[in-house]
Amino acid sequence: MKEKNVNPSRVSFERQTYHLVGISPLLGSQPANPEIHAAYVASKAPTPEKGKEETDMLPEMPLSEKGATVFTRYPDGSLCLSQHVIKGFLKEALTVLRSQTDITYPRAKVDDLVFISPMYLRLYRGDEMIKEPDARCERPLRAETMQGPRVGLATSEQIDEGWELTFTVTLVEQMPGAKSKGAQLSWEHIEMALDYGALKGLGQWRNGGHGSFVWNKVGDVFK
Repeated sequence: MKEKNVNPSRVSFERQTYHLVGISPLLGSQPANPEIHAAYVASKAPTPEKGKEETDMLPEMPLSEKGATVFTRYPDGSLCLSQHVIKGFLKEALTVLRSQTDITYPRAKVDDLVFISPMYLRLYRGDEMIKEPDARCERPLRAETMQGPRVGLATSEQIDEGWELTFTVTLVEQMPGAKSKGAQLSWEHIEMALDYGALKGLGQWRNGGHGSFVWNKVGDVFK
């Protein structure tokens, strides 16, 4: 194991790889309509090229199903999640768990200090890549509007429980000259957030129990 870098003029970071196993069905969260995706999702990508790449990874859908949410696909057809789904989960979980930690501004700290790789996370079941959703999940979608309550129908691609994915977290521990209120993010905080995934997980309709998971480490922390 390398010694930890303590030079105050340099960024110090560590990496840890995690493996998730789904204990409830996972729903696709990307808009199937490429125009909507490009306008509201891909526009938030770090570069226009990366946003277009993600839009191009959407499956071809009949016009009647453009309102669905789906999984992105690699060119070989395998289903995947974008790394921002994991980062968004960590922000949400640490915000909910803020009362159990002394972290201030958890969303900002995850933005600045946590990085997920690879960019797209393949979904597996055992040793096999998942290339087709197992089902479609349809459920009522209720909203309060100026004209009163409205009920619609939401539909999403679904992968049944037993799905798996693996990703690496890079955690920045030291920023040159940084002064931060509250606790620094630690592996304990990251893993507390991952524990929360057994209750509220990833993707669409996670408030309804979808996308929940358990996790384990893959190897040791490395620098």
